[in-house]
Amino acid sequence: MKKFRCHMVLALIVLAFHINHAARVFDDVTYVNDRDTPEPPKWSDAYMIEFVLTLPQYLLMQPQGLSIPMKAWFDGQNNAARIESYGGVDSVYFLGDTEYDIHPRIDKLKCYDFPSYAPAKTFLPNLQDSWNFVGRTQLDGKSINIWQRELVNGEVVSTYTIYTNAADGAPLKFHIFSTDEYIYDFKSYKPFQSMENNPVFKLPSVCKKTEASSSAADPNVSPQNANGSRHWLSLQMSMLMPAARISLDSSWSNINDQRVHLPSVISHAHWSSHYGQGLHNQDFQEVIKRMKIFQSVYNRVMTHNANPNKTYTMHLGRFADWTEEEYYGMMLPDVWRRKQGLPSLKVLRREEVSQIIPGAYDPISKFKRSMKKSDLPKEVSWQGTGADPGVKDQGMCGSCWSFGATGAMEGSWYVQTGQRRSFSEQHLMECAFDWGPRACDGGDARPAINYVAHNGGIAIEQDYFYHMTVDYCRATNHTPIGHFEGFLEIESRDEEAFMEAVYRFGPISVAMDASLDSFAYYKEGVYLEKECSNYELDHQVLLYGYGTTESGQDYWLVKNSWSKLYGTDGFIKVARGHHDCGITTESAVAVVPKAFEAEGKANRCLEAVRRWS
Repeated sequence: MKKFRCHMVLALIVLAFHINHAARVFDDVTYVNDRDTPEPPKWSDAYMIEFVLTLPQYLLMQPQGLSIPMKAWFDGQNNAARIESYGGVDSVYFLGDTEYDIHPRIDKLKCYDFPSYAPAKTFLPNLQDSWNFVGRTQLDGKSINIWQRELVNGEVVSTYTIYTNAADGAPLKFHIFSTDEYIYDFKSYKPFQSMENNPVFKLPSVCKKTEASSSAADPNVSPQNANGSRHWLSLQMSMLMPAARISLDSSWSNINDQRVHLPSVISHAHWSSHYGQGLHNQDFQEVIKRMKIFQSVYNRVMTHNANPNKTYTMHLGRFADWTEEEYYGMMLPDVWRRKQGLPSLKVLRREEVSQIIPGAYDPISKFKRSMKKSDLPKEVSWQGTGADPGVKDQGMCGSCWSFGATGAMEGSWYVQTGQRRSFSEQHLMECAFDWGPRACDGGDARPAINYVAHNGGIAIEQDYFYHMTVDYCRATNHTPIGHFEGFLEIESRDEEAFMEAVYRFGPISVAMDASLDSFAYYKEGVYLEKECSNYELDHQVLLYGYGTTESGQDYWLVKNSWSKLYGTDGFIKVARGHHDCGITTESAVAVVPKAFEAEGKANRCLEAVRRWS
């Protein structure tokens, strides 16, 4: 009960913060009596919305931050929906029992079709369900109503605030403050007449010849749609819609005991009698599904943290109420494929690409250790040095491979030239298709580095910034700043060789097995999981150093690309030794041409050693 009271106090503080935020967004907020409370707006069964989604956390990664212009059409009666981003460069159609995903591949537009997994869902949150009217304000002579709801999930307090036009109920702004922050600025809301064969849902001509989505062996096909499940683009766009960001009903915050014990069969009447009214039947099953996921994760985390034999702790993060398809499909596409009994797309792509571009995956040479272990520093960490441009965030996109490639190049570039740079993942996502990687559908850092070596270099982040999706290749519009010859491959499973390499060359791109759910919820300590595979590798990360804890546990210092909210400020310590989850199996050390090397390379390493010591 004390913990619950603490959470409620925290919730009230956050609520006060967001009411103050509302006052800052608009000039003055007027608070009204209950008798003046308006009815919440009810959206049409068919409508179009246009908005810009801003993700403020990306300001830490690129000066422009990340703002995604989006437009969407919904017709519930005819089970039809259409979503597009960046002016229609990427688009998704949900038409009856089929979904179509359309996006560029270098210089051509591609269309993928596959069976739809569920009926089209509304894009806007249902304000009839437990939203509180908190006040009104004025904007450009118009009266604006402010609606809010919040929920407490364990340690996480989430606040949702939506601003609507008092005259017609049209949404104007939607602000979500939770483990991540989302800001939706609506440009337009237009209801339209529901009708069959509406021209707005007519497929573009490129879909007259769709990519074969039923072939499990086709390396061009998403691991999701190959088995009748969702393509990464439809999954991503659906998850970015305003309503999708509210995954649990605010009635959750009315439950005093966080350990909610749901019966195996629960009815809408049971929910209403125990946890309050306000939840409509059409949303009920989704809420229960999310609650069961969250409860399972919560119990898993609490049980793990209570075990004194564990070498690391876990916490509730952004994935605590995601389904398996959402988590693995978005973040670890090769794991999702493996769970469906399909072969590794990474392997299939390598076989295909190697026939077209011989040597695409080949290193310049093998790196073998030349130093004695006793001559190596006891501890190495490139975190916070010029080799570290900060923790990045791949977002809802399986693009870890591109962050692994840029991270290795950023590290080598600093060590060899003394220049701190942040290179463009978007450049690789849009232009390196033919070399094996598939943008948000997974890939491999090694051919990406070779692509840079054979195509004149790589642009920097601030010029060619991250989109979290794909556009046409725009490499010719940007000046390449980073230049590389290829990569060195470290002798596989040689721990001392990896220690020497990360000391001498800076951060290294490595692959690891991240398929265990404990990886998603890691918080701090040394990640020691005996079930980890050293050879089924599905996630690209960066090796930033090594060390030993006070208790004598050896570890690798690994940087993830899931924002600073992951683990310990974006990093994870993985156990060194036999159970290293494959950290010392695959590697890529980016090689800078000698023409770009600058004096002082050795001194930079020595200075770093002094810092570590």
